[in-house]
Amino acid sequence: MASEVTEREKVILIADALVDSVTGMGRRYLFRPAPKAAQHGASVVEFAVQAAEKAGVPLQNELLCHVGPGGGPGTFGPALPG
Repeated sequence: MASEVTEREKVILIADALVDSVTGMGRRYLFRPAPKAAQHGASVVEFAVQAAEKAGVPLQNELLCHVGPGGGPGTFGPALPG
């Protein structure tokens, strides 16, 4: 893994990744400028709700779906509580 090499060689690695576990490994030289996946998902929902309200579109039974990289595991669920 690249972060193992950067840790050993004390080289800074900036990883633009959404996967929550990327920065949870305790690496001292690994930085993520992007939000975690959970934070990203919340921001997407907030944006969609605000855009719908601005456009006067009522939200009732929305579903948020995210497909992981390469069609891999993603997440889905109700966009709005209830």
